[in-house]
Amino acid sequence: MRAPSSLLSVAAAILLAYPAATSALVTGHRHDVHRRDVGPPPASSAVPVPAPTVNPSHPQGGNPGPKDKLFRLNVINRLPADKPLYVYITGYDREKREGFIRPPADAAAGAQWFIPDARGEAQKPVLITEQLFQQVPGGGDPAKPKPLSLLLPTAIESGRIYFSESPLNFSTVLTAGDRPRSAVVAPSISDDQDPAAKISWGFVELTYKDETEVRDGGNRLYANLSFVDWVGIVLGMSVKPRPGSPGDPKTRIIPGLTGPGGQNPEKALGAICKELKDLGANDKRLAWWGELCVTGDKDQPLRILAPNIYNHPAKTRSPEFLKYWDGYVDKVWARYKDPKKPLRVNTQLQAGTGMEALNGTGATCDCVTGAGEAGSMRCSCPVIEGQGGGRDFTFARPATGDIFSCNTGAFAPVLDASEQKFRQLRARLCATFVRSTLLLPDELGSLTPNKAVTAKQYYSDVTTDYYSKVVHKYLKDGKGYTFSFDDVDPGTENAAGVIEMEDPQVMNVVVGGWVEGDEKLGMQE
Repeated sequence: MRAPSSLLSVAAAILLAYPAATSALVTGHRHDVHRRDVGPPPASSAVPVPAPTVNPSHPQGGNPGPKDKLFRLNVINRLPADKPLYVYITGYDREKREGFIRPPADAAAGAQWFIPDARGEAQKPVLITEQLFQQVPGGGDPAKPKPLSLLLPTAIESGRIYFSESPLNFSTVLTAGDRPRSAVVAPSISDDQDPAAKISWGFVELTYKDETEVRDGGNRLYANLSFVDWVGIVLGMSVKPRPGSPGDPKTRIIPGLTGPGGQNPEKALGAICKELKDLGANDKRLAWWGELCVTGDKDQPLRILAPNIYNHPAKTRSPEFLKYWDGYVDKVWARYKDPKKPLRVNTQLQAGTGMEALNGTGATCDCVTGAGEAGSMRCSCPVIEGQGGGRDFTFARPATGDIFSCNTGAFAPVLDASEQKFRQLRARLCATFVRSTLLLPDELGSLTPNKAVTAKQYYSDVTTDYYSKVVHKYLKDGKGYTFSFDDVDPGTENAAGVIEMEDPQVMNVVVGGWVEGDEKLGMQE
């Protein structure tokens, strides 16, 4: 993501990063949209000022929904007693307005929306002064911590639940264009002037749709732990379905980070940093990976940046980083230049209908690389949706930043593209680069996604995304979102740890390290 050069580009960038109609998640096999990115830091001249806000006693956003359709969020704080926990919930309401979810005066009622109003402050971020957080005390009985419990509204689009050891600053800005709207500017770890850059925080992504938005009726939740931008505060989560709900009746658990040997999750950051720094001991070309580690005031591990966040034009980046993928891309271009031996990309969509291929194997595109440094990769695809002939798509040679972000250059989204197969191609091509499986022998490399290629073969090339590789190693079950298209799976492996559930009842998020049985905490009938 490029830093905005003017106040106008701040608003434009925010509009692209937070499209009102997009999902927070890229789940399953249909990649309709890109994941929601962290908002860019304001330009230096855009200093936040106290914000005009709506009256909190009359929160905008409408009725949160019937109580029997709401689902409960429990937040459990396992941080040390001297570390408070601040919780913020953002997203879009059913009218596609961006705002915050706050508990009502009556704890038994559903939480309500607070929609900030930029009040005409076009392209000028203004600080939201309303109290947006809920504080969850630590300490007490560690075996039975008291959770923060909220009934969430029935429609949350592109939602995030932020968890922080100190208060976070959110701003609002009026976007540019023919239909300006108030957008939320999230805190930034990339802006040294933002206090958030010096504290420990993270978030869970979720989207919750009710029966008015789900094609086959019912309520549906999508949620995941996000490590796409950095690893920081230790999180784990579970979701329990409502009794009698259709689909899988089991509680789903994604326990999150753990320390060496599966113990002491508080040591996970230190262990990941050590492995990244050790990469440069024998290969100086890999030494820059150690620069992803960020320390706090007392030299303790604070967070580990993902490569796409390390790739910030306002920061000093290693020259080795800027050309990191060049040699690998050269080998890929050399391997797939023969039309008789193309790279075959499985779109995982049924030909003719565009529906998900239930067994994971769908219509396949044949991709061949062009000659020379400027040569593109041309992918010939069969018809996916409707009738008629196939379609060719071209992808430029990706640069390092394109591969790590899956969102720029060769892998930039085409916002007005109607062809589902283009989005499927983009996701699968970038995922196979990040996981560096394109040079595996024979069909292991030349067909992607490929059920014959397991997670053990991901990241096996000397040129790979070591951030994703090492973070997955320290996830208790190996599941978590470490790059934008980590949800690309040959079948049902669920490398990204996405929880997709029909008719959920309770979601537990544990901060500070998951303990067996945490899915049972805070349960209410």
